[in-house]
Amino acid sequence: MLNRRRFLTALGLASGSLFLPSLARRVRGAPGDPPTRLIVIVSQHGGWMPTWAMNPAGNPADAVWQHDLTAMSQAEFSPSLAPLFPYADRTIAIEGLSMVSGDIDPAGVLRHEIGQIHTLTGNEVEMVAGLPIGKSPSIDQLVANHIARPDRLRSLEVSIGDICPVVNYRDRLQPLLGENRMPVIHERLFGLVNGGAGGSPALVEQGKVMTMVDERYAALSSRLSTEDQQKVEVHRDLLSDLRGQVDGLMAASCEVPELQPVSDYNDEWAATVSMLTAALSCDLLRVATLNLATVPGNQLGIAGDDVHDGYAHQLATSDAAVQVMTDYTAYHSTQVAQLLAALDAIPEGDGTMLDNTLVLWTSELADGIHGFDRMPICLFGGQTWQTGRYIHYPSDVPYEAWVWDGVRRSSSGRPHQKLLSSILRGFGVPDPDTGEQWSAMPITELSGKDGAKIDCTGVLDELWNP
Repeated sequence: MLNRRRFLTALGLASGSLFLPSLARRVRGAPGDPPTRLIVIVSQHGGWMPTWAMNPAGNPADAVWQHDLTAMSQAEFSPSLAPLFPYADRTIAIEGLSMVSGDIDPAGVLRHEIGQIHTLTGNEVEMVAGLPIGKSPSIDQLVANHIARPDRLRSLEVSIGDICPVVNYRDRLQPLLGENRMPVIHERLFGLVNGGAGGSPALVEQGKVMTMVDERYAALSSRLSTEDQQKVEVHRDLLSDLRGQVDGLMAASCEVPELQPVSDYNDEWAATVSMLTAALSCDLLRVATLNLATVPGNQLGIAGDDVHDGYAHQLATSDAAVQVMTDYTAYHSTQVAQLLAALDAIPEGDGTMLDNTLVLWTSELADGIHGFDRMPICLFGGQTWQTGRYIHYPSDVPYEAWVWDGVRRSSSGRPHQKLLSSILRGFGVPDPDTGEQWSAMPITELSGKDGAKIDCTGVLDELWNP
């Protein structure tokens, strides 16, 4: 079992993107309430459902059912999820959702690329000059629109390991590339805080330059035509918003963690957890995505082997591949447990920072053989949610889900758009068209076998109702 305090001590915690606040809604909550936050973790190659799923009571596959995770022993946890046992009471494990929209997407590109766009946008791929790009904002950015502070960083996107393919979209055709250089992430988060102490002089000087440009705008405005004045005012407002962010960060007081030396994938994860939890505790940002590249073989005891082609692609035909990819998912479960430990060790309000943070762990595929059916998905923390449960959904959607090499199932799991809508509703994000509570992602209906209609709207009521 993880020693939470020891882990936090090891991280040094025991003791962004441009944001335009004039276009954003105010943050929910009364003055003095702890802020709500969202952390999204996206891993590669999905999981392997036979070693991920849990059903100790022998419940039927063709029904919706729930099981109390807190009533299970560690031995009853699946091999893939066993490292998360210490956080059983803060976990919702979800079996039976499908990225059926990705299966149907007509883009004609690799299934990895399709999944990387669908997983957080819930929308189709748009091809631009032969490249697949998202055609709508991802849920992390929709949440950031609603909860980000106008005087702090809007969000943070990090790649662990190699630079990962984009999963975050500010809006249509606006990808947000994750950063994997630890010094750059450290500078972005902490370079301006405490009055800019410790940050690069160039970064601090940017605030002074913006003030000078603002003064120049004011002097120029009276000499322009009405049309040109309107154009200048737009630029001036954008600059004012950015200056407000810089001023807010410089006014923030934060105990800045030391930049840790990194030499491998695991070091990058530990350094990222250290920086992210410190930044969240200082309210420097409220939304982050951690995009995990393929785990190197040396972290799994198979140094020199190709995890992607040698094991992930062989899951349907190789027992050795099943073992390696089960270990692969358990490795990520251990990393997620480390993040939860760091969040849970920081007191906040009547609980800890984990209570006020929703952590979503998902993937760009259901499994390494490029399936989209029965995605491995977990939610953690978040007082809004009824945690401590395993939720099973049956494969009752009238679509023949692709399995591998031309093999298809007779039906599919429920559309993952319902999960995305549930998260947006949980954060109080309003529907942009009606202003009412969120009810649907851009894809609202799909066509299944024999012309059957697949409803992608609504939410997963079981997330709130045990």
